[in-house]
Amino acid sequence: AISAVKALQKASAAGQRIYHITQANQATTLPNIHHNSDTMTEIRNALNAGKEVITHTDAVSVPGWTGAGYIITDPVTGAGAYKIAGGGNGGFGTFFSLLLEALVYFHVELDVVALQTSKLVGNLSTLAGVLAFVSTLQDLESECGLPIAIVIASALGMFNFFGSGILLGIAFVNTATIITGLLIIVLGNFLLNLVTTTFSDLANTLCSRQRRAG
Repeated sequence: AISAVKALQKASAAGQRIYHITQANQATTLPNIHHNSDTMTEIRNALNAGKEVITHTDAVSVPGWTGAGYIITDPVTGAGAYKIAGGGNGGFGTFFSLLLEALVYFHVELDVVALQTSKLVGNLSTLAGVLAFVSTLQDLESECGLPIAIVIASALGMFNFFGSGILLGIAFVNTATIITGLLIIVLGNFLLNLVTTTFSDLANTLCSRQRRAG
């Protein structure tokens, strides 16, 4: 999954300049930023409101997504909004969510007992764990090194395995209606992705700081 921090890291690794934009320097800095019109409008509105923005110059790409990452901060309170803008699939989580929604749909609509729900849940939970492991390993390897990346990716993979198992078990047991099943899947998958992305971003940031300090 992509995030503002990862987009900024990828832009920096690609040689792009990272700008800290304020009201004082926006006139000379904004012409160097080449994001889409909606993103540029949001950045300008934030600057006009007295906030500050950290972003890169051009779009970055990861498998399934191209766009920009930027952080809007309030210099008074220190509060920050971590934003991404772009198009395409945000990562494995979106694919997994769509897959689960389709399976819940068919399970509810057809009421096919022969699907062997427990085996299906086990297989899908394994898939979720593997995809989370691979995605996290790719995100962390460059900053944290392979050994640390494997440890963190394994932990998050197990978290997704057990979390998805619980989520699917609840969904299949309580799918009295399609809406109920889809809500359980979508909300649960959002929480799994949020936790995975947050921990991955934190690990990336800590590894990056340690490398600079070393």
